[in-house]
Amino acid sequence: MCPILELTSTEWDLLVAQLDLTMSVRRLALSFDFGKKHIGVASIEVSSRTINPKGIVKANNGRPNLPQLDFIVQTWKPTDLVVGLPLHMDARPSTMSRAAQKFGTFLEKRFDLPVHYVDERLSSDEAARRSEEDEPDHALAAVVIGESWLHEIVRVRR
Repeated sequence: MCPILELTSTEWDLLVAQLDLTMSVRRLALSFDFGKKHIGVASIEVSSRTINPKGIVKANNGRPNLPQLDFIVQTWKPTDLVVGLPLHMDARPSTMSRAAQKFGTFLEKRFDLPVHYVDERLSSDEAARRSEEDEPDHALAAVVIGESWLHEIVRVRR
């Protein structure tokens, strides 16, 4: 006999409450590799520590295609957003890092979600190393950014 079927009504209610609590603490983030023409997107499932490229949002001089952006966020229903900051090698902000911060502020206001920033120095180089394509893979760069963020939050928890 399956032990779960032998639960009392009270035990069953407790089990359901625990499952509801577990489901409510799901943490899924979307990471973004901000660019003037393309914004790479990846999903980050925190509990399983998996990161997957999700695609590209077109941009016009850094302004994202809103229907595409809205679709991705509404589809994945993230709890957090992560934006890569392209700093100079000496950690000084660059023109692009200021634009990425502006993009992050826009995301925070539009979706009412917390936005985290990650140093993305060399993420495009790492994405190019992993890619089999000649063209830059912005979604793969978003994966690298997501890996950096996930590494930070796992390290902080220890």
